[in-house]
Amino acid sequence: MDAFSVPIFAVSEPNPELITPSGNGEKGLFVLMSAREWPDSQAFLRKILGAIHFDIDKDVRIFPIDDQPFTWNIFQAYQPFNHLWIAGEGLLTVNLEFNPYHWVSIHQKHIIFTHALTQIENNATYKKQLWDALRAMYLE
Repeated sequence: MDAFSVPIFAVSEPNPELITPSGNGEKGLFVLMSAREWPDSQAFLRKILGAIHFDIDKDVRIFPIDDQPFTWNIFQAYQPFNHLWIAGEGLLTVNLEFNPYHWVSIHQKHIIFTHALTQIENNATYKKQLWDALRAMYLE
C-alpha cells in the first residue's frame, strides 16, 4: 500500500473503519444515532421508515455511534447520500444554527436534527414533528 493512499484522520475524529453501519442506503438516507439506543429503537425506527415507504435494511444506512461525535468529513468515506437524519444531540459536530425537525441544506445534502429516537417514541409532540418533516420531504 502506498503511504499516500492511507487516509489521515485528526486525533479527535472517529475512524470510519471502526464504525459498522447497518443497511444498504439505496435511497440515500443515512441515520446517525447513539449505539446505546440502537437495540431498543430498531422496531420504532422500522415503523417510522415504513410509513414513508423505506425498508430499514435496503433503503437506509444506520450509523450507531458511541460517545465521540461524527464530523462532516467522516461521511465522505461512505457511499453517496442525499439525506442525513441526526437522531440525538451531540452526534455530529457542525458549526451552524438549526431548528430541530426542520430540514436544512449543507453541501447539497438535506439534514434534519431531532431528539433521540427513545425520546421521540415517548412524546406525541416529537412524533408529530418528525412525521411532518418526513412527510414533507418524502411524500409530498
